[in-house]
Amino acid sequence: MLAVAHAQRGEHAEAVAHLERAIALNPENRALARRDPDLEALHDDDAFRGAIDGQSMSRIDPDRFARRPPLRPSKR
Repeated sequence: MLAVAHAQRGEHAEAVAHLERAIALNPENRALARRDPDLEALHDDDAFRGAIDGQSMSRIDPDRFARRPPLRPSKR
């Protein structure tokens, strides 16, 4: 959804970054992005094509986006 929001605002680099993260977390998002009409503005973008073709994924570390437990305030 963040990729769509940025794409609609014309913020292509930010949109592609969020799309790459979404694909790293769930590779099924790649197929969804190909068909999503809300991402049509990105179809001519080389970075977008690289993300949906799987070419840019080598630099994404899916573990980097793993859920972490929330931080607890320190007791002072």
